[in-house]
Amino acid sequence: MLLIRQWISASAPSTVTNWLPATPYVVLLTATSRNDKLWPESHWLELAKHLKAQGFNASLPGGSALERERAARLAANLPEAIAAPPMALPELAGLPQWR
Repeated sequence: MLLIRQWISASAPSTVTNWLPATPYVVLLTATSRNDKLWPESHWLELAKHLKAQGFNASLPGGSALERERAARLAANLPEAIAAPPMALPELAGLPQWR
């Protein structure tokens, strides 16, 4: 799943958003409920590079330790991408705000 949004960090608690970039970004939700549904990492990298060329940085959240490892691995291969800190689902759901 991919959410493309520009976010307002001021409307959410600073403990949730103090890591967000000040520049426009997309949230790439790379996790799935089953491994057989995972999109290849090379596809995520290609998509994120395409979006970066359009001026969007990538933010990659993950719930479980394995998902956070994947997010960190992807972010390490993308300029200015951020592997999000651990967040509970309500925190993640509270991030989207249109600018």
